[in-house]
Amino acid sequence: MMVGYWNRPDASAESIVDGWLRTGDAGRMDEEGYLYIEDRVKDMVVTGAEIVYPAEVERVLIQHPAVAEVAVTGMPDEKRGETVHAIVTPESGSEPEAAELIAYARERLAHYKCPTGITFVDALSRNCSSATSGRSSPDHLCGQALLNSAEETTRRHPADRRRT
Repeated sequence: MMVGYWNRPDASAESIVDGWLRTGDAGRMDEEGYLYIEDRVKDMVVTGAEIVYPAEVERVLIQHPAVAEVAVTGMPDEKRGETVHAIVTPESGSEPEAAELIAYARERLAHYKCPTGITFVDALSRNCSSATSGRSSPDHLCGQALLNSAEETTRRHPADRRRT
């Protein structure tokens, strides 16, 4: 398929192991032998000892009638390492509440997969091919403000607030 990356032997050694190209895709095979690419391994969120694939959470949230588009990423968390965070563009004319979307996700996903915070944006950041860019990096999705002032831009579900 390929012999390696141009002038990048370290990247080649990481990606090509025993003659196999490791693409970083995560998938599954159904009972009929069809292969489905589900997500990218590097995009996973590790929350505590659990692994969450953003695409799974996105597939649930995008079904909510007030959600036009969504991207899910990991946010740094002292206790769990990361928590699931959703960046949502609401449908035109709708004003969903973070608690409403989190409750919607909790009805459909395991608790650890549900977002602990939602940030609402007018539009998601996109790359030149119109794909959502930088899903694994929250600052690429909705600007540096997300990381610099999480309390101002994020509305957390009351059940997920830490007890002090």
